[in-house]
Amino acid sequence: QQQQQQQQQQQQPAVVPKPQPTVVPKPQPVVVPKPQPTVSQRTTPLPTATASSALSNKIPTVDIKQQTALKFVQSGQVNQAFEYVLSASDLNLVIYLCENIRPTELFSIQPCQLQIPVILSLIQQLAADLTTHQELKYSYLYEALICPDLSHPSVRDYLYNVLIDLNKKLYTYVQTNPTTTMAKRFQLLYMASQGLVQKILQQRATPINQISSSK
Repeated sequence: QQQQQQQQQQQQPAVVPKPQPTVVPKPQPVVVPKPQPTVSQRTTPLPTATASSALSNKIPTVDIKQQTALKFVQSGQVNQAFEYVLSASDLNLVIYLCENIRPTELFSIQPCQLQIPVILSLIQQLAADLTTHQELKYSYLYEALICPDLSHPSVRDYLYNVLIDLNKKLYTYVQTNPTTTMAKRFQLLYMASQGLVQKILQQRATPINQISSSK
């Protein structure tokens, strides 16, 4: 029996285990990070050459004019300083110069350091707007009204027109702002200006009276 079993076992085909398939892992895709866009830390664009040059030329313009006016004063050329600022058509520049020179000291020197055309132009520009820098304008206008010499006919005619315009500005301010502290001071200035107008009219009439009395 053992021989038969051995023969049967030899006759049975040998069972060979099936080879297991080799599992090859799939290659993982290589993830390449996207390049980040370069962000500039500057948030405002750089000005162009034209804009920057225009800006640099514009900013110091007022400072240069102020320095020029002060240089005239420091060199003793006060009349030239006021001529310079009055011809610039810039009231702020006129105010700047007035703030740096005390009117009492300016007009107390005899003969007056300012020529008559400069004084009259100064009166006109300071009286253009009486709502700003009132104390300064009052002080300058008060001193300026004392300075002109009424003996010259040409001065009288020019001054007469300037005073008429000044009186209108003063009267309008007093009527519009009767309760303000400056109203009383401008009222006194108005009366002083009116007195000068009357003197000019009297001096205009004096030669005519003399001629008529001599006949």
